[in-house]
This record gives sequence, C-alpha cells and structure tokens, in this order.
Amino acid sequence: MPFEKPRFESPIERKVMREEEKKEEEKKFKELLEFIKQIAERLRKEGVPVTDDCRIDMETYNTVYDQEIIEKDRKYVEEFKKKWFPDLSEKEIREKKLKTIGEKLEILKTTIFSKFLGEEFIVVRTSVYDDIANKIDNIILGKKTGNIVCALDEVGEAFGERYEEKKIKVLERNKKGGGCLKYGLRVEKNKENQPKLILGKIDSIPIFYLVLPERYIEEGIKKFISSFDKKSDYEENLFKYFVRLLLSQIGYFKLERDLKPTLKTLKDQLDHFEDTLQRFGNAN
Repeated sequence: MPFEKPRFESPIERKVMREEEKKEEEKKFKELLEFIKQIAERLRKEGVPVTDDCRIDMETYNTVYDQEIIEKDRKYVEEFKKKWFPDLSEKEIREKKLKTIGEKLEILKTTIFSKFLGEEFIVVRTSVYDDIANKIDNIILGKKTGNIVCALDEVGEAFGERYEEKKIKVLERNKKGGGCLKYGLRVEKNKENQPKLILGKIDSIPIFYLVLPERYIEEGIKKFISSFDKKSDYEENLFKYFVRLLLSQIGYFKLERDLKPTLKTLKDQLDHFEDTLQRFGNAN
C-alpha cells in the first residue's frame, strides 16, 4: 500500500474556513439576540418593564423619580460610554459592545437562567445605570416570594489574578451589606392578596459571581437552541455549572458570621432559592 503524505491546509483554505466559522458564529449570536427579545416580550406581558435586551427600563421609573433625576442618570451613562468609546456614535457603541465577551456572557447567562428558571423567577438584566454605577449585571426575583434572591456579577476567567480580585471584592461587598439597585424591582401583595410589581430602590441584595472562560461562552452561543421548550445538552451542562457555582457561594454566604443585620434576614430567602436550584439542577 503506497504511503500517502498527510494533507495540510493552505493559508488560503484556513482563511476561508475561519471566515465561514465567523459567519456561523455571527448568525448564532443574532439568533440569541432575537431570542432575548422574545424573553423581554414575555416579561413585559407580566408587567416587568424591560427593554428588548432584557434590561430594566429606566424610563418607566418616572412615577418613582423626577424626570430630572432620570435624565441626570442617563447623562451619567452617556458620559461613561464616551469615556470608553470616544468618537463613536450610539449605534457604533452598541455594535462594538455586542462584540465584547462580557456582553456575550451577560446575554448568554440571562437566556440560560430564563429558560431554566423562568417559571418561578423573573430573570432580568439591570438598568445600564445600575450595571455601571452599582456593578450588578443581573437580578433574580422570586415570583411567589417577591424578593430579589440574588444579584449576579461576572468575570471571564475561572482562575488568575483578575478572578481572585473579583472574588474578594464580591465577598467583601456582601459582608458590608450586599448590593443595591436604584432601578430595582420587588413584588408585594395588594388588598386582594394578588402580587403587584413595585418599582424603586432596593438594598441589601446578596451578590454572587459567575465565571466562564471565553471558549465556553462561544460554544454556549453556538449550541444554544432558540426555543423555550427545547434545550441542548450544552445548555443543560452550562446551567448545571452555574448552579454549582451559586450553591457553593450560597453555602459560604450562610456560614459567614459577620454579615450586617439586614443581610441576615435574607438567609431564609436563600434557603428557598437553594432548594429551587438543587431541584432544577437535578431535574435537568
């Protein structure tokens, strides 16, 4: 049998393949962006004020804050964006930000948690103001209890100096009283004992962090199924991974003795959330 030399791809072939892969990645990310719009539409039907990217809509808080205050916060956001993206239009900033790995992780984890926990919890991204000013990316709100059980922060790598710094900062924030949201949500019962969504400032929120390296973020986008009913194996594995991270941090949170009194009252809420995560994590 004659010896066949191994075939190596030429630089041109590799370039073509990479361009095709890039097109497929962009296509899948667009599908994810379309799906998060569907999640946002569902949330709005439930009375949750969110924009198409599942962010809490600051403009709906005009019954809570004077318009001048909202306008001031909006200018704060615009100035922050100009600092990081000078000489770019709002559209260009939005397009550039969508390409960042942090934005991709935020969108991916929002869709994953919504698909797996959406029946019992409201999962939303925070307002742009709170994302920047209060360093909180997502909140998870119990539909039955009406309480924000946790806020999420994120870091790309699961090890290294940046990861360790983030972990310490999050733990210290919890000891000092947790996170706060200016544009927050909670649920209260009305006179008819029906749940009613209340807009306003929220304090003493337990903060947890999620870590996911870039290659897994990209793979998660690639394997994502744009359906509320169907879930890929990769989605299930990602959710279980997130659950394990949250459960370990909830366990640490409950062991901490030096918590502020306001956070001690949240341990019961976390017990319920912990039970829910374990149930969903085992079921999927």
